[in-house]
Amino acid sequence: GSAMGGVVNIITRRGHGAMRGEIGGRYGRFDSVSGHAGLHGGLSEKWGMALGVETSKTGDYKTGDGSRYTNSHAADADGGATLTYRNEKTSLHLVGLHRSVYDTGNPGGAGWFTPDDRVGRHYSRVSGELRHETDAGHGFSAALYGDRNVYRYISVEESRYTTYTLGTRMTAGFSLGDWGRFSAGLDYANIREKMGGGSIGQPDSRNDVTGLFAEYRWEGEKASLIGGLRYDDYRGHIRSNKGVALEHGTKRYDNLSWNIGTVYWLTDWLGVKASAGTSFVAPTAVNLTGNYVSSWGQYVGNPDLEAETCLTAQGGFEMQYGELRAEVMYFQSWYKDRIEVDYGQYPFTWRNVSSQRLNGFDVELSWRGELGRVTVAPYLNSEIFTKTKNGDGTAVTYLPHHSTVAGLGLGFSKMWLDLNARFTGAQRQGATAVEPYTVVNARLTFHATESLDLYAGVNNISDRYYAVTLGYPLPGRAVYGGFTYRF
Repeated sequence: GSAMGGVVNIITRRGHGAMRGEIGGRYGRFDSVSGHAGLHGGLSEKWGMALGVETSKTGDYKTGDGSRYTNSHAADADGGATLTYRNEKTSLHLVGLHRSVYDTGNPGGAGWFTPDDRVGRHYSRVSGELRHETDAGHGFSAALYGDRNVYRYISVEESRYTTYTLGTRMTAGFSLGDWGRFSAGLDYANIREKMGGGSIGQPDSRNDVTGLFAEYRWEGEKASLIGGLRYDDYRGHIRSNKGVALEHGTKRYDNLSWNIGTVYWLTDWLGVKASAGTSFVAPTAVNLTGNYVSSWGQYVGNPDLEAETCLTAQGGFEMQYGELRAEVMYFQSWYKDRIEVDYGQYPFTWRNVSSQRLNGFDVELSWRGELGRVTVAPYLNSEIFTKTKNGDGTAVTYLPHHSTVAGLGLGFSKMWLDLNARFTGAQRQGATAVEPYTVVNARLTFHATESLDLYAGVNNISDRYYAVTLGYPLPGRAVYGGFTYRF
């Protein structure tokens, strides 16, 4: 709908059929250890379930130059369950999950942080969705969800940032026969943020977000078309707390977004595609009224911020010829009122950049074939920018000129070897020019039986010293091994 930069779609497992399960474990350098277990299947003809748990931890690591990066240890635990009921026309899907990231270091060089400077995150969510489909192909669904996210910073005094969300989505879809399908619906979410503890740098807030949307889809023998409209209304209510004193106020942002896309298959294996759409993102309470100090300086909110909007258009081709798949897309994105931190004044604050333009290519290539008794599967995914400019002519920061993952899979007998490299181009982070870097990884899997896989791998084979964000270098060479058993 109005997502800036894309959408991640997570589909939880819906148990059915025979009961199946999996367990696995892994151990590696820097005292990195993890384990997982899962079980899913049908409880009866109409009921199904799925369960899953996972835990992992790692100690402080060394970077590629041999330096130990203190207070970089981490640990987490996850668990989730689903329960599904379905008959010929109706289904009910219930989901519950929890994730805890605990005893987590706030990484930094020696003297920056102490072992007591830790953060902990706890996230819980429950949801339910009811779907019904008629004999005519019309469909209706209603979903309800709630979640709680707690971020804790543990120092001399503990600070807590807690977000509560309660939301719903209702959708109706109508079959139009040969003319396609039309659907429409309503989203609503109530989001509350509360701050507590000894160090508070942002106000409490409540956001009421309402969205109305409609979509049309049509698929023919050689062509397909999709188009949609979405209206969003954001109402933000900002409240004082013991850390930030301000007058109670309400901010409102609304936006009408649209999108349209089409694919036309020139042959059975070659198609051309094009799409365009708009999106927006409203400022957060921190952007508007924050007042806090970090290791870089003081950050103060800007109550005059406008919502950020974007128009993106792209076009290219998709090819599926035997085992060869290729997609090349050229895109242009125009941002208006982009929200960025203005480091040109102190204390730092947020500002709307008048405009920003990004042009470039997205490339995906993959092939799988047999050379004698060896299975060969090369692949490549790349994003290449040809233009990254702000409206004032300055370069966009924190954006590599290109990002590419290239790899080669080799299968022989019961073995599978994956070699891959991640290339990250030059970029600017603030006033600093960051040089390009490459990280190479490898993993070998042995299919011992139909049920048991054993594997070993090496991350950062060349022991490269690198950092995605300046000041936070990532681990050097790390060897690991593990197993997966299915039953």
